[in-house]
Parts: sequence; structure tokens; C-alpha cells
Amino acid sequence: MSAKTRRTILDQAIADWSAQGVITEAQADRMRADLPAPGAGWGFGAVMILLGCACLGAAVITFVAANWEDMTRLMRAGVVFSALWATWGVAIWAGRRGAVWWFEGLTALACTAYGATIMLVAQIYHIQGNAADAVWLWAAGTLLAAALLRGQAMLALALVLFFTWFVMGIEEDFSPRNLIWLASIALGAGLAWLNHSRAGAHLVTLSLAAWLLVALFQSDPTQMRLIAGLAGLLALGGCALFSLGGPRWLRGFETALLAYVMLGAGGLVLLLAFVPELPDRGTADAWVWGVAAAFALTAGLSVIGRALGRATAYDLAVTAIAIALAWLVFALLDHPWSSAAAALAMAIWVLRMGWRLDIRALRALGLIGFIQSMMLIYAETLGSLIGTAGFYLGAGVILLAGAWGARYLRPGDAEVQP
Repeated sequence: MSAKTRRTILDQAIADWSAQGVITEAQADRMRADLPAPGAGWGFGAVMILLGCACLGAAVITFVAANWEDMTRLMRAGVVFSALWATWGVAIWAGRRGAVWWFEGLTALACTAYGATIMLVAQIYHIQGNAADAVWLWAAGTLLAAALLRGQAMLALALVLFFTWFVMGIEEDFSPRNLIWLASIALGAGLAWLNHSRAGAHLVTLSLAAWLLVALFQSDPTQMRLIAGLAGLLALGGCALFSLGGPRWLRGFETALLAYVMLGAGGLVLLLAFVPELPDRGTADAWVWGVAAAFALTAGLSVIGRALGRATAYDLAVTAIAIALAWLVFALLDHPWSSAAAALAMAIWVLRMGWRLDIRALRALGLIGFIQSMMLIYAETLGSLIGTAGFYLGAGVILLAGAWGARYLRPGDAEVQP
């Protein structure tokens, strides 16, 4: 995995092409002119601005939390409200002058000051309420500001606050909190898409991943609930593959989403394969319909992708097959050898997809998953050490035979030509 920036890699490639005579020097100059300027986007200065504003925001919150024995209520309100509106004024001024990162940092600071004013009012008037409700009000106001001003830092703060609100009330009635949180995260995802915010997209994805863990493990997880979660993740990966193959609805975030999906799916496969104590290994469960819906969606996308000539139609078909195999292996067969084989197959499939689609994160996940599966298989011992050795032997022979046969099916797939 290269540690160089994209600009450095492209600049070196242009220099190599020019030296080899593939392109002229004039063409090389025109290509270099199209490269992003050094330090464009995220830079050290931008990080310092955001971190500095974060420190100021922490100072405002701590100031409110302090015991103000020597200040009247009016003085306390004057200090916080003055800081709030002064920050908004400077932030808007910075935005109008094109100082993007000053605008981002100061608007996030202003939203932090807004949260401090909520705490201040509750403190002054001794309002005895649920702290989670105050956090939700803070998050909603921040999300509204992000929508009006199209600020990425504000959007990131709003997503963090909404997830904080969700966690704070996790022991309360789960169903209505689920609906409210999913609605807010959907609005955040829409803003991330409109603002072309990759940071917002990452936060939305991480929040959804954390929510999925809570939903699956809030009570004692059943076998079918985890299988349905695995099928749902794979179906989400299928949607990302369909978008990657043509319309690019996520504007390039498809590869990152695939990495998140396969990381979560791999974890669930390892859990299903090597934690036999999970209850309810039968098929008579409402979660079965979730698995069926995930398979139907992915299979349908595969058929549509093939009809449209999408490059990822093959991967979509394999994803649909993976959902069906997960159901077969973990819900019906329920045998240590088939479960271990499924864990290895999942890792190899992700590794293969990483090479096929040129996604380095999937290659890394596939290798890590394969190593973890091998270690867990040895730790669990499939019946006995002799049985485990036989499993390793069979898996090795199958893999080597597949590598040998690949050169006859797709010569480009063979890394080593004998």
C-alpha cells in the first residue's frame, strides 16, 4: 500500500511517461497543470484551525459547567450569548472571504457555543429534565445550521451528537428511539451527499455500523438474527457494487462503503462460525424474511446489472450466492467443517474482489480475515487435531488446484505462470 499522496503518484507517473517518450514535454506540462495544487484540501493548517476551534469549544462548555459563584445570571448569559453571536459573525465573514477552513472551524465552534447556551439556560433556571433531550436539541440545531450553511464540520458534529443521544438513551424503549435516530441519520446522509462530504459519509457509515451492533446484540443474540444481519450487510454491499459499476450515486464513496460492509460481514461470519453457544439455530424465525429479502434484492441487482452490461454484475451474482450459502451453512447444515470452510471462503472472496476491482482495502481485509480464520480453526480444533490437519490439507489442495486451473479459465488471473 502506497504511503504517497495521489498528487505525488500522478506527478511521478507523468515524469516517467515523459522520460520514456510516451508523451511530449508540452503534454506533460498540461497534465501537471490539471493536478491538484500541493496542500489542497486537508492540510496541516486546516487541522490546526479545526483543533484550535475544538479547544475553544471545550473551553466554552467547561466555562458553563463551572460553578459561577461570583457572576450573576445576567453576566453568565451575556458571556455565553456574546460568544455565540460573535463566533457566528466571524464565521460568516470568513466564509464570504473564501477562508474555507476558518469558516468550517468557526461554524463548528458556534454550534458548540449553541450547545453551551442550552446547558446555561438549564443551569440558570434549574430545569430538571433528561440530559439526552438537551443533546438531541443541540444535535437538531446543529444539523439545521449544517443544512442552511452547507458546512461539513457542522454536519460531522451533528452526526456525533445524534449518536451520543442514541447511546445515552439506549436502555429506554428501543423502537421509537430507533426510528428517530434513523430519520436523523438519513437527513445527515442526504446532507453529506449534497455537500460532497466524505467525512460526513464516513461518520454516517460508522454510526450505522455501531447502530447495527446495538440492534443485533441489545438482547441475547440469536443465530437467525445474526444471519439476517449478515444478509443485510451483504445486500448493502450489493447496492454499493451496483452503484460502483455505473451510476456512481455515492460519488466515489462506494469503495469505502464496500470496505466497511465486508469488515462487518467478516466479523459476523467469524462469530457465526466459531461461537457455537448462540441460541436458536433453527429456521422458524421472522428474521428468515429478512434473509429472503436481502437475497432477492441482490439477485435482482445482479440481473439488472448484467442486462445493462455493468462491470460489477459478476460480483453482484457472487454476493447473492454468498447470502444463500450463509443461510445454507449457518442455518441448515450447522457443521464445524462447513462453518470453517465458509469463514475461509469469505476471506478469499473478499481478497479476490479486492484484486478484481482494484480496491486495496478489500485486499487487506481478505488477508487479515484469512489469517484470523486459520488461527481460529486451529484454536477450535475441528473434532481433533487430526481432523483439523485434514481440513487444512483439503483447503490447501483446493486453493492450489484453483490457482492452477485459473490460468486456463482467465490467464490474467494467474500471478505465476508455471
